[in-house]
Amino acid sequence: MPKVSFFCIGAQKAGTTTIHSILKQHPKLCLPDIKETRFFDLDRKFKKGLDWYFSTFFKCDESSYLGEVAPEYLYYKQVPKRIYNAFGNGVKFILIVRDPVERAYSHYLMNVRRGYEKLTFEEAIQREIKELNANHPYYQRYNYLEKGMYYLNIQKYLDFFHKKNFIIFNFEYDLCLNIKKMIDKLFSFLDIPKYDLNLNILKNEAYESKNKFIRDFIYKDNFAKKIIRCIIPDETFRYKLSKLLMNFNKKPLDKKKINVELKEKLINEYFLDDIIKFEKLFEIDLHNWYSFDE
Repeated sequence: MPKVSFFCIGAQKAGTTTIHSILKQHPKLCLPDIKETRFFDLDRKFKKGLDWYFSTFFKCDESSYLGEVAPEYLYYKQVPKRIYNAFGNGVKFILIVRDPVERAYSHYLMNVRRGYEKLTFEEAIQREIKELNANHPYYQRYNYLEKGMYYLNIQKYLDFFHKKNFIIFNFEYDLCLNIKKMIDKLFSFLDIPKYDLNLNILKNEAYESKNKFIRDFIYKDNFAKKIIRCIIPDETFRYKLSKLLMNFNKKPLDKKKINVELKEKLINEYFLDDIIKFEKLFEIDLHNWYSFDE
């Protein structure tokens, strides 16, 4: 049976779509044809078994290094154990971290453009603080704060894997400013030959929907989608069709900046302790996230 060598487990809204597009160019790497199979986090997918999972990989041979870019894997407690049971303790993990307030805001804007979010950003944060918990039906969709608590989320992985199995990148510094150096470092970590790739790729730039009816058709449950599932049972093909429709329905978004006072408040009240613990755990410097006087 094939074996997956690595996973990029996030973070959500931290450039994982860009990384997926870059890694798919490498002739020795084999990734699923769609970015996120959701195999290890969704029970309905996991029940399909590993044979189904490997059927999602694209153009693999015996010499290929298999990997998956799946940012949701960082947030579900069952994922590390499932990966460990499937592939052992030698799996390597890539984690791209982003300023947690900027990450939360990007997450919020994604929900707005998908028609899930009606509140202002500040109102949405207050709702999360007051109402959301792990048993809330929309917990994973609206937990803007907790998905940026990297130390908290990585703990479930350290029960099964040593921290040396992880490489950490800073979205703002590595991906946005030094991507060539980042990719070279990544290939060295994975013990994969370097290759000349197109790095001038930026995916998931901020946008909004041109047509709300098309948006709701894509992102919300409806009768037409149920019929399409019956007519087109191939999930990968349906995914590609939805991506085409999403791209057709995009228009640039005039993205407003986060209020500086709100950002400082959220860092100091909710993220600072988690950031400092994460810095110490992986011996990295993230002070630009919380040093507002510089």
